[in-house]
Amino acid sequence: MYWECKGPKNTDKTVELAVKRAKELGINHIVVASHTGKTAEKFIGCGLHVVCVGHHVGFRGPGVNEFPEEMKKKLENAGIDVLITTHLMAGLDRCLRFKFQGIYPSEIIANTLRMFGQGVKVCIEVAEWHWMQG
Repeated sequence: MYWECKGPKNTDKTVELAVKRAKELGINHIVVASHTGKTAEKFIGCGLHVVCVGHHVGFRGPGVNEFPEEMKKKLENAGIDVLITTHLMAGLDRCLRFKFQGIYPSEIIANTLRMFGQGVKVCIEVAEWHWMQG
């Protein structure tokens, strides 16, 4: 599905289509990026195992957690797993790039994926985390 413009106005239909297609294909798990939980909340009761991945604490500033604790509890009580962790393509390489003005392989990969869309990069990061969990 392609939308004419980005924004929350597309979320309900996107969720509806994603759940419908997952069920058609026999997919029982959905991973959703949601820094506040509002998007993940729309998956409550969809009949699939849902994992919500949010921004790491500090993404918007030192010590800032964008994911409200009340929302985390609501999602978890509804059976949605919530993951708040360091981003795969952040950390040491980014620190070195800022400090020493260099660029490193993970930054090259991240910027390449962003050319296809920020959402594509996020999907790869989430899939990589899930794959590493076994």
